[in-house]
Amino acid sequence: MDYRSPQSDEEVEAYFRLRWEVLREPWGHERGSEKGDDEEESFHLVAIENSRIFGVGRLHAIEGGRMQIRYMGVAAEAQGRGAGTGIVAGLEDEARRRGASGILLHARESAVPFYEKNGYGIIAKSYLLWGEIQHFEMTKEL
Repeated sequence: MDYRSPQSDEEVEAYFRLRWEVLREPWGHERGSEKGDDEEESFHLVAIENSRIFGVGRLHAIEGGRMQIRYMGVAAEAQGRGAGTGIVAGLEDEARRRGASGILLHARESAVPFYEKNGYGIIAKSYLLWGEIQHFEMTKEL
């Protein structure tokens, strides 16, 4: 699997489609809800194999010289194949390249073990998305 930024309009479309399919569609949210207001200022990364995108993730700057990972998603058929770990590693590399001191994220409860395996620690319970998906604030120093 290769890890890189989307390189064509088709890849950008596939990136956002997978983000919606994994993170929004299962909860009945419309297409378009997978996008934030700060997409243009963010760094986007995909896990791609044979021209198919299997995983997505986004990185953007926050206060204090840190960066934040958001909108991580991996297609069900690629889970357990290293796509998520590859995306996290690529986002961390980009954060280091940009001089970040650490990364913050808000993980869904089901994803906490994945992030812990990748060196992130829980700071605190954070928000409850849509009244049903508990998130935890996590961090990693770079």
